[in-house]
Amino acid sequence: MMGKTHIMVGVTYGVLLLPSVVTTQQYSPVEFAVIVGGLVLGSLLPDLDHPHSFASQFIPLVGRFVSSVTRHRGLLHSVLGVLMWFVFSASLTSIVSAVVGQPVPIVAKFSTGLIMGYILHIVADMMTVSGVKLFYPLKQNIELPLVKTGGIREMMFRWSLLAVCVYRIVSLWK
Repeated sequence: MMGKTHIMVGVTYGVLLLPSVVTTQQYSPVEFAVIVGGLVLGSLLPDLDHPHSFASQFIPLVGRFVSSVTRHRGLLHSVLGVLMWFVFSASLTSIVSAVVGQPVPIVAKFSTGLIMGYILHIVADMMTVSGVKLFYPLKQNIELPLVKTGGIREMMFRWSLLAVCVYRIVSLWK
């Protein structure tokens, strides 16, 4: 799927799933924005393994390096990739907390969004005809081919997600 669709998948499903992964049901607008920021970043990170992806263009040095050492929809689109980013995210949260001298809930919320967005990206790519190597380094491709990347179904899916996302966000602050 394309970057715009990944962002919509990450934000929409993240917003829908948020109450089940964040302990409080009420979020301040700042907390909500931080979580959504994590969802957006997380939904783009797996494509650092593709040299022409939005993520690789946004962080060109990292994108060039990552795409030169791993194939697209390989390591970063696998359970190992999720674990790798989880460790990175947890480490970031711990480091910030250690520097500040106490837990920093806003960093933990960003990390939650990051991991959710990352996982949702992989699930979205599993819905394409290309699928993903979910259990990398095993070569078996996991796919549920509902959408062709760049096709009309992807565009319709993205617009549907936008409508659901707007509805959910509005309903959170009624």
